[in-house]
Amino acid sequence: MFIICTKTGKTVAKFEWKKSPKESIKSIRFSADEKYCLRLIPAINSKDVNSIEIYKDGNFSTPFSIIPAKFGTKSAQNAKKGQPPIYIDGRFDGMDLCCLNPNVEPDKSPFYLFAW
Repeated sequence: MFIICTKTGKTVAKFEWKKSPKESIKSIRFSADEKYCLRLIPAINSKDVNSIEIYKDGNFSTPFSIIPAKFGTKSAQNAKKGQPPIYIDGRFDGMDLCCLNPNVEPDKSPFYLFAW
């Protein structure tokens, strides 16, 4: 996949997809103002966790942030004792962005990152 700047025609990022059906266009999300780009990074093999890379302001040379797939779980025993959740490694299947306040310009409002 190539990300190309429409103003200059310059290729700003290239990503290789080894498994096209699983690593489709759904693995990339841009915020409405295109300030942030999310990329779902596939696991190396089926037992590994995957992650989400976040790029900011069109800088694709280094991710702004990387979020590994970790999920909090509480057993019935931990819930009764008030213990904190235990985090386990998992896998993200998808992601999306949602502005915290849709009445505010996207650049001036925080957003939620949904990952499932």
